[in-house]
Amino acid sequence: MTSSWSVCSCRSAVVAIVLELRGLTQIERGRTVSYQPGQIVTFRKGAKGMPRPGISYRVEAVDLGAGTVRLAPDRGRTIDSQPARWGAD
Repeated sequence: MTSSWSVCSCRSAVVAIVLELRGLTQIERGRTVSYQPGQIVTFRKGAKGMPRPGISYRVEAVDLGAGTVRLAPDRGRTIDSQPARWGAD
């Protein structure tokens, strides 16, 4: 999913975050290059060594060399995870 926002220059403004489903294939989900800082990701299934299902995480950083994506939930600790391990979700 991606997030976007806009600001109105009128007297009262509403700022909204809109999540859009990216529709990544199984192969794309397993590639680090498919993720960018600021994106929101949510996992459908849980498994040992994977982020918890149903929790939304913000992509904080992507390390292409190490093949890792740093994920941050709203509350809790940041996770450095490897998309190649969760591409089958």
